[in-house]
Amino acid sequence: MIQSDLKRGERMVALLVHILQNDSKKYTITDLMVALELEEQERRNVQRDLKDLVNIPGNFIIQEGSAPKVYYRSGLSKAKFLIFPNMQNTLLETLLLNRIAGIYPSTAELITEVCEKIRESLPNKEKRMLDSLSTDLNSRILFMGGHADFQENASKYLTTILQAIKEKRKIETLYKKNDGDDKPFRSKRIPLFIVVYQKELYVGCTSSTNVGKNYFIKFRRISDVKLLSEHFQEDPKLIEQFRKKITTGGGMLGNISDTATEKIRIRARSWMKMIFNERPYVSKQTIKDEIKKGEYTGYVIIDFRAEVNESLQSYITSFGDSVEVLSPVTLCQNMAKYGKYLTHHYKKYLKG
Repeated sequence: MIQSDLKRGERMVALLVHILQNDSKKYTITDLMVALELEEQERRNVQRDLKDLVNIPGNFIIQEGSAPKVYYRSGLSKAKFLIFPNMQNTLLETLLLNRIAGIYPSTAELITEVCEKIRESLPNKEKRMLDSLSTDLNSRILFMGGHADFQENASKYLTTILQAIKEKRKIETLYKKNDGDDKPFRSKRIPLFIVVYQKELYVGCTSSTNVGKNYFIKFRRISDVKLLSEHFQEDPKLIEQFRKKITTGGGMLGNISDTATEKIRIRARSWMKMIFNERPYVSKQTIKDEIKKGEYTGYVIIDFRAEVNESLQSYITSFGDSVEVLSPVTLCQNMAKYGKYLTHHYKKYLKG
C-alpha cells in the first residue's frame, strides 16, 4: 500500500502505533510524516488525526508546546504486553482483536478470551485507557475475510497457552503432524506468543531440547495442552526474530532465524496497479509508472523489501503472466526452477 493512500482509520492507527512504540521520544508533525512516509498534501489530515488522538480521554497522546513548535508524545508508560508479531502494543492489539470478534461471530468466544487475558495483565491505568481507546477508534477499524475454523476446546487451550506465556512455563501438547496422520504425537514446547496470520492462529515456539530450533505450530492441530511446572527464560532477540519473520513476509515458512531481506522489483501491466494496492505482500511498497525514453510504457514497477522464499514465490505466481520479476537474481532463479518443474509435468498438454 502506498503510504499516501492510507485511509483515515489506518493513518490514525499508524500514527498511534509509531508514537506508542517510541514512548521516550516526542515528535513534530513533520517528524511523524517523515517516519510514516506521508506526502506533504497529507499534513492537514495528520493535524486533524493527532488532534483527535490527543482528545481521547486519559492523556493517551499528549500535546506539548504551542505553534509553531508543537510536539506529540506518548502519555502511556510501557504496559506489560503479550507479543503479537504485527503489533507491539497490547492495547492496540486488543482493540483490533475486539473488532474481529464483533465481525466474526464464530470466533467471538475465542477472541474474547484472548482479549480478557490480555486485559487482566494490564495495570488499572492502562485498562481505563484501553476502554477509552476502544470507544474512540473501534468504529474506524474494519476487517474482512472468511470465518476461521477452531475446535470447541479452543478457548480452553488458548487460556492455557496464554498462561504459559505469561508465567514463562513450558507446555506439553498433543499435535497432529503435517503428514496427516490422525494419531497426534506428544511433545514438550516453549511457547513465546500467539500470532494471527491469514485467518489462522499459530503458536510461536522454541525447542526445549534443540537449542536454536524455532518454529510455529498451527492452533487447529492441537488436540490437548498441559501446563507444566518447568519454567524457561525468554530471549528478547528471539522474539524480535519471530516478529521480523512475519513482517517481512516470511510467513510460516523457513527457519525463524533466517530473516535476511532483499529488494524485490516486479514489473506488471498497468491494470494491475490497484490489485497490488489492494493485495500488497508487505505493508511498505512503492508503485510507479514505468517511463522509458520519456514515455509511459503501459507498465508499473513495484518495489519492496522481503525475504525470498516459497511464500513470496506463491504470491507472485498467483498473478499469472501479468507480472515479471526484475530482481533480485535469487528470486528470478527460483521462478525459473519452478517454471522448469511446470514444463516437465505439463508440457504434454501444450498444443502446437
